[in-house]
Amino acid sequence: MSQIVLSLPRPLKKIMQVSGDLIALSIAFLLMVVVGSEQFAIESLWILGVVFIVGSLIGLKLFGVYNAIIRFSGIHLLELIILNQLLSLSVLLVAGELFLFSPDLSSLVLLFLLSTFLLGGLRLAQREFVYLVRPVGERVLIYGAGDAGAQILTSL
Repeated sequence: MSQIVLSLPRPLKKIMQVSGDLIALSIAFLLMVVVGSEQFAIESLWILGVVFIVGSLIGLKLFGVYNAIIRFSGIHLLELIILNQLLSLSVLLVAGELFLFSPDLSSLVLLFLLSTFLLGGLRLAQREFVYLVRPVGERVLIYGAGDAGAQILTSL
């Protein structure tokens, strides 16, 4: 089963990543609505939800998160996700002001933390899945290579 998933063509894997992100962002937004202290009007809820989710997905695409090879994902990818979510929340705040609805600060912080945790956790879970199902290779000693050695280690 795992070899089938790993051998899928890259465009199909990207579609799977976008679908997973869509679900994760929807869950984060709905949890923010449920846990948030405000009463949301249905019209503004749909508009703000769509703005946040679509804005986040477009930002992830523009930042190149979908071009990253999961096997090499690390702190740089998490930094891009954090930056993207901050920008998405800024867009959400501007859209809220345009539609005369402004979520409170605690709701925005909750949405930022949930979306960042879910998106970053999804990427790290995918990376661990790849590491767990890969064939065990030959042991290698890398000595005195510094940053280049770290790159060699991640590529092996």
